[in-house]
Amino acid sequence: MIPLSLIYLNHSMVFYVNGAVANALIHSFMYYQYMQQARGITVGWKSWLTRAQQVRFLWGIVTFAPWPYFCGFSYFDFSSGPVIVWWLHNGILFAFLVLFNLFFNVRYAKKPVSTADSGNKDAPAKSPVKKDQ
Repeated sequence: MIPLSLIYLNHSMVFYVNGAVANALIHSFMYYQYMQQARGITVGWKSWLTRAQQVRFLWGIVTFAPWPYFCGFSYFDFSSGPVIVWWLHNGILFAFLVLFNLFFNVRYAKKPVSTADSGNKDAPAKSPVKKDQ
């Protein structure tokens, strides 16, 4: 993200500030959560950090989408530096959005209960440990 930030500064693009502030705020909470975890304290809002990142990535794409139109650029004018930066910005944010969605679905999404397990609630639980025969 540092090269992207330097390109933004080079082309005097100011729309990046809202994303940088939101990203810094979210990362402050993430580092606090890491510190608590290192101390052995589990926080209950860890999944909300991932959701906040997802919202931030989506917000960055949506708020920056009309930028070429408002600045008088064509979306496909690849001879213009700011348009190339715009595509790079949205591509990176979209890649992170997909990555965080996949992570969230694997880590935090509730898994559906299979119908085989829900049939008899009075049956004793199966032990994962195999007994010697």
